[in-house]
Amino acid sequence: ERLENSLFRYFVDKIDRKNNILKNENFNLKVLEVAFNSVTIGIEKLISSGNIYSDFKGELSQLSGLSISIERLNFGRFISYFRSVHRGKFLSEIKGTSGRKLFPQSWGFMCPVHTPDGALCGILNHLSCSVVISLCNPIEKIYFRKLLIRNGLDILHVTKNLGSNVIMLDGKIFGFATDFYLRWLVDKLRSEKVSRIGIIPVGTEIIYISSANSKSTLPGCLCFSEEGRPLRPIFWNKYYQYNKQFFLKKDKQFKYNSDQELEMIGSSEQSLLNILNLETKNEEKIENSFWTHSEIDTGNILSIIAAMTPFSDLNQSPRNMYQCQMSKQSVGTPFYTFWRRDDVKSYFLLTPQVPICRNKIVQDGLHLDAFPNGINAVVAILSYTGFDMEDAMIINKSSIERGFSMSSITTFSKFEIKNFLTENKENIQNTFDLKDGLPDKQDHISRGDSLFIDKKANTTNKKREFSICYNGQEKTVVEKIKLISNQNEKKNSLKYSVKLRSRRRPIIGDKFASRHGQKGVLSLDYPVSDLPFSELGVVPDIIFNPHGFPSRMTIGLILESLAGKSGSLNGVFYDSSSFRLAKKYLGTYHFGEKLRESGFQYYGNEILYSGYNGEPFRVEIYTGIVQYQRLKHMVTDKFQVSEIGPRNIMTRQPIKGRKTGGAIRFGEMERDALLGHGSAFLLHDRLQLSSDLHSVKINIKTGSILDLKSKNKINSNDQILFPTHKTMFLPYVTRFLITELSVMNIKSILFQNEN
Repeated sequence: ERLENSLFRYFVDKIDRKNNILKNENFNLKVLEVAFNSVTIGIEKLISSGNIYSDFKGELSQLSGLSISIERLNFGRFISYFRSVHRGKFLSEIKGTSGRKLFPQSWGFMCPVHTPDGALCGILNHLSCSVVISLCNPIEKIYFRKLLIRNGLDILHVTKNLGSNVIMLDGKIFGFATDFYLRWLVDKLRSEKVSRIGIIPVGTEIIYISSANSKSTLPGCLCFSEEGRPLRPIFWNKYYQYNKQFFLKKDKQFKYNSDQELEMIGSSEQSLLNILNLETKNEEKIENSFWTHSEIDTGNILSIIAAMTPFSDLNQSPRNMYQCQMSKQSVGTPFYTFWRRDDVKSYFLLTPQVPICRNKIVQDGLHLDAFPNGINAVVAILSYTGFDMEDAMIINKSSIERGFSMSSITTFSKFEIKNFLTENKENIQNTFDLKDGLPDKQDHISRGDSLFIDKKANTTNKKREFSICYNGQEKTVVEKIKLISNQNEKKNSLKYSVKLRSRRRPIIGDKFASRHGQKGVLSLDYPVSDLPFSELGVVPDIIFNPHGFPSRMTIGLILESLAGKSGSLNGVFYDSSSFRLAKKYLGTYHFGEKLRESGFQYYGNEILYSGYNGEPFRVEIYTGIVQYQRLKHMVTDKFQVSEIGPRNIMTRQPIKGRKTGGAIRFGEMERDALLGHGSAFLLHDRLQLSSDLHSVKINIKTGSILDLKSKNKINSNDQILFPTHKTMFLPYVTRFLITELSVMNIKSILFQNEN
């Protein structure tokens, strides 16, 4: 309502500044109607672009970026939009780091890993996987008042006395009591909350602040039950000595030791609780301790995307951050209703596989196997042929032909057709033998083919062809075509949409990544006859350079390779949740024993034979199964070749932009690199011949540029004997600058040595 009123006031003031209508005697109410219609437009713009028209500078710290556009590249990217927390554009512009840090109140609520690197580091955060948002289920005030009266608090005559503290629910004061009573009341309310018996909802925050710990906050019992608060579950210690003695003796009518042990707590509440960070449930330890609560699982501090990284506690922390970003860039299965949706661009992985190493709580609990975004590959850690240097990787060509990381991309476009359904199209090419000139489903479209052909009359009343051609670089197939009727029938026009599908085979330059932030590009698709093979005849799908491990310290990738190999041999899935294996046993020992039972080497090494001469390598090669992701960064979308193309009319320089056929950028740093190497011929080619090289005639005496349209013709014979001008090559933009300066009555002289 406040937004609507502010937008209406903004548009009325804007109209008044133009026409001064409010002070005019002939005031027309249609002006208010225009302002009301503009309010709808303003709200639509706020939702679509995130920018707001109204002047909220006094109330909001930012007027842009108030909404986000959801992308369905894969399911992980889709769900992360709903669990993201942006601290505000204002904090990203501050030079200090105080606005980017996580405080103790955020433990278990904000993921310490899932945040982008760069300008938004610490500004854009994500909720942990166990966090939920409280719904609208507040406590009724009258029932809470009756609960206090039933428990011995005289609300009608209670006033603020010395040593008494406040009892508050959702900001409303209900009375005052001593610290001893408040401690009893807090435990009473908490036991009702956990047991789900009384009037206290599960999502209620119960905070007790004693007088001794109230230096910066209000002492008392504070309860919050309104909606919109983040909550997370923890275990409730029913063996706590104080609770057991206090409740079982003095309050026997209430059953304290209930079967329900989970409690939902808030961020303000957990700072005042004694929470035991134990993974194992040792009841003897908990019974003899002073902890009131204990954590359910140590991996609950991570978000959904961060928890999917296998053995992430063994990796360097920046690699886990990179994986959170690359997981949202991987090609997967975004949705299943692809025949019904008309997204502008969508990617699909045609041969997905579920991971062998998985976080079973997240992967199985959220049914993420229904939306896989990777493929299990046999990876050999080997330096082979030199094509695997600098994060490049060699992929088996036969694996690609069998469907390794095969994907498809669909694009959606809309067109408007005027004077539709014309006749006499027999002589027009590329009509696909259809009367209406539109392609049919499953028709193959190449570059230059017409998406539709139409005839309309021009000024001479003659029919002429009008067509829109496909300008893409790859061959596509018509997935779907729909006719959309226009509401304006006077124009006699129709709109139609076409959906094109193209298959993407992995080619040299495409980007791949493991689930540990180890990204690389396909450098060569090697034939299987030249790749190394094992004694069992297994040829690796990917050859990864061992130099990528020491500096990155991704030990989780080594362990995933070992566990994936063991899981594929035994036909089981292994739990790769963080902070699990080190508590019970070392993962290398566990998976090594499984490999030894299956007849393989304990450390995961194998003897590989060279694909060139068939001789075994002198050293054993570490080989295993790792899940790899294909990222959306593909050469087909980004390659740019510029030999000839359009130029800017004003400066005669090539224009930029890949879609418009523009040239490749050659900046100052590239120029400095060529200067440092002394490549004069290449500099001449890039900056002059391939750009705006222009020849001008300069007067030797005056140093000014001669006009090409001058009436005084130059005699060639006199020019040889007594030269008065010389031809000089310079960028055309320089001459353009000299011409602009002459308009301002500034004369520019170009000096040239006579020798």
